[in-house]
Amino acid sequence: MRVLVLGGTRLIGRAIVEELLRRGDEVTVLHRGKTPSPFGERVREILADHANLGSLDLPTFDAAIHVIALTEADTRRAVDRLRGRVGFALFVSSVDVYEAWAGVLEGRLVHEGPLREDSPLRSRLYPYRDQMPDRGDYDKILVERVALAEPTLPACVLRLPMVYGPHDAQERTRPIVSRMMRGEPVPMGGGAEWRVTRCFVEDVAGAAAQLLDRRPAGETFHVGETEAMSQRAWAEAMSAQVRLVPDDELTGDLTVFRAIPQDIVLDTAKIRSLGYRETARDPLKRTVEWQIGKLREGGG
Repeated sequence: MRVLVLGGTRLIGRAIVEELLRRGDEVTVLHRGKTPSPFGERVREILADHANLGSLDLPTFDAAIHVIALTEADTRRAVDRLRGRVGFALFVSSVDVYEAWAGVLEGRLVHEGPLREDSPLRSRLYPYRDQMPDRGDYDKILVERVALAEPTLPACVLRLPMVYGPHDAQERTRPIVSRMMRGEPVPMGGGAEWRVTRCFVEDVAGAAAQLLDRRPAGETFHVGETEAMSQRAWAEAMSAQVRLVPDDELTGDLTVFRAIPQDIVLDTAKIRSLGYRETARDPLKRTVEWQIGKLREGGG
């Protein structure tokens, strides 16, 4: 299969490209060149900013995976350029489309029980506009609407939970692993029992590749591990010790462990009905080992 990956050099895109190559697909990666390609001559490259996608003379592909569609404008440019050139498209989205995520941001409980693909979406657009002005136009709700609205470009959406693994620019395991390395317990507040669905990045890639094979046009899917561990349980799974403290004692990178009343637990039955299963070996162990190496590189 000839596949175009838009944004394929960082965490999620990188794993998707590696999975496609492992399967024997012919992969072209479109990226800006700001992150050096780790693939060498195994892939074809198109060096371009996706903001200029409309002016590119793209060849045809059997499928495309858009990892970096963050705004309505991003998605419109992609749809306009890909239709007629791509047989099927997969757009990567996020669980921050749900009203439950508004509860996480606002510190309130709005939804109980696992989220399904048809659970209520946020009533308010642009969730990070106040906190992150540079991402003021970001909204995956609008990405999804545009991606699924074009009848001449069959497409589906994959909503991601908290993704972890080697090459995570956000270093989600840093607050825990850094204290493990110093032999210290990890201070946690009311957020110690916050439950969130996670997914190892290689399993995300496996799900994306499977959806390219199935081509479920017009559909939306979750992917994630079957157990949504609490933050305390996740730390303990890394062999960390946890020390409970009041929320007001948590500063710096520890503020992620303050109270969060809204859990984010995903029902993943839909994608599992297509045959999806986790296949990555020792995901948390490998992530911790990578994080330790990253901290040692930076003297952390």
